[in-house]
Amino acid sequence: MPLIYSINISDKFKSEDSIRKGLKNIYQFMKRYIKNNNNFSNISFVIGISNVNSNSAKVTYNHNKLRGRPRKMITGENVEWHFHIYVIGNEFSSASYFSTLVKDILILKRKYRVSISTNDNIDNALNYVNKQCISYWKYGQYFNSKNSYRESHIK
Repeated sequence: MPLIYSINISDKFKSEDSIRKGLKNIYQFMKRYIKNNNNFSNISFVIGISNVNSNSAKVTYNHNKLRGRPRKMITGENVEWHFHIYVIGNEFSSASYFSTLVKDILILKRKYRVSISTNDNIDNALNYVNKQCISYWKYGQYFNSKNSYRESHIK
């Protein structure tokens, strides 16, 4: 049974450029840490950015009559930019330890205000990210085994 942990960053960002830079840095750090430590080989994670209130978020797709995937548009009440980070692991992997490690490093290096919570339903959490986040990046074995959630970078 997979477990999911939510890493909540209380800091808000003013511009899209600054949060995209933070998204890339956190993603690269977490990916590098998992690759370099065999203890975390069964851990997957998803990081997303959003500036829409979750209660008013609606997903629409902009079809421009060209080939390819239609552009994802999220409308709703705008708030300040923020992160959504979920760490997924099974009981035998140390997902809680990895989440705590990421939290400590974000506090020390980035000076973010960070907390960790657990989430019961993985599919609800991933659907929430898909519904609310303008851009999200996924990494890990959990997404490679699921057909509905494949490794992708969506913009």
